[in-house]
Amino acid sequence: MITEPFKIYPKIKELAAGYFGTLRNAAKEGKTIVWGPVNIPYEMFRAMDMAYVLGEPYGALCAAAGLANELLPVTEAYGFTTRFCAYSRNFIGSYLTGKSPLGELPLADFMVGVKLGCNDHLAWFETLGKLTGRPFFPIDLPQCYGELTERHIAYVQSQLEHLIQSAEQVAKRKMDEKRLLEAVINCKQLRKLWNQILECCKNIPAPLNFRSQTSFMTGAVWLKGSAEAVDVYAALLDEVKDRMERGVGSVPEEKARLLWDNVPMWFYPKVFNYLEDKGVVPIVCPYMIGWGDNPLTYSQYPQQTQELLTWQKPTTGKEALRETAKEYLRGHISQANSLPTKLSFYKGLALDYRIDGAIFHSNWGCKNLSMGRVEVAKYLEEELDIPVLVFESSMADPRGFDEEDFITRLDTFASSLTG
Repeated sequence: MITEPFKIYPKIKELAAGYFGTLRNAAKEGKTIVWGPVNIPYEMFRAMDMAYVLGEPYGALCAAAGLANELLPVTEAYGFTTRFCAYSRNFIGSYLTGKSPLGELPLADFMVGVKLGCNDHLAWFETLGKLTGRPFFPIDLPQCYGELTERHIAYVQSQLEHLIQSAEQVAKRKMDEKRLLEAVINCKQLRKLWNQILECCKNIPAPLNFRSQTSFMTGAVWLKGSAEAVDVYAALLDEVKDRMERGVGSVPEEKARLLWDNVPMWFYPKVFNYLEDKGVVPIVCPYMIGWGDNPLTYSQYPQQTQELLTWQKPTTGKEALRETAKEYLRGHISQANSLPTKLSFYKGLALDYRIDGAIFHSNWGCKNLSMGRVEVAKYLEEELDIPVLVFESSMADPRGFDEEDFITRLDTFASSLTG
């Protein structure tokens, strides 16, 4: 089987680096700066020419840069226990110590918190608001265990409208409706492209693997709402399709296909090289799918709910905010709310991607993403006869990680799949 580097990767890297450069110069250029979780409404802030620092990716950068061992004890001494989100502890530690993978963390003019599956998001940026003396604006998302209705959309949309008013007061300028429309449409296009790229991994051999996906996700996360990102990821999709047609795989030999569950350990990326050297290739991950269009393909929600959340291209600012509210709700219910939904979602992935095994990261750094995973792993083993390895670690806290024990378990698991 042949493999080759991605031609588009340098362009994606350049695009992401350009945004980080913008962040470094944002204060000098007089830009309003926002700190918030990764699910802040990018579209609104792009439309107001604001720069934003995203909490989870920033926490991952801290871990990948080897700063976690310095930052985490400082945050914990301030009062945050290890039960709190590992990303948030890295971020707060970066602020408290002044140590940053960006050279200097640009100070926010205001904070945003979004209650989407995790209460830590609110406490995280509310705390930073108090530490910095900057205003904090929360967004609450409703729990949708029952039928989703218009009132849920209206509830989220009203909060987005209030956030715009608050952001305008801080920035001392009005939202540009035309730019909001463009950003919302670009955001949707990028989400769709990301899903299409990942779905190509249903092919055998998979044209890209989880390790490549983690490299490509930077632009798909930081640059939502950008027209340049849409163009580059459209080119990435073309390249992935070309690799499929020519039979180009992500590794020299694909012996076994894996589902990887949860966030990777950003401080230990070589796990994927180790697996791939054995021909055991993680090709699909729910965490990666979450950065896309949040398809309800595998959900058990009624057709009425799915139709209510169907994308309608907006023509006014109000319609754009409605579509943004719907996108929040799609992400909220697509894979998170109930065990039956989780089981249906993972079954669909396992069958469509034709996986031979699964590795479940029981991630003590993010308890929300780890809920229900023992039940899902048991379901895959018992109902679908798919071997599963479950291990404990953290996505951004290297302390307590036992590399020797982990590699021993990986060896045993990989051998069971490849013979």
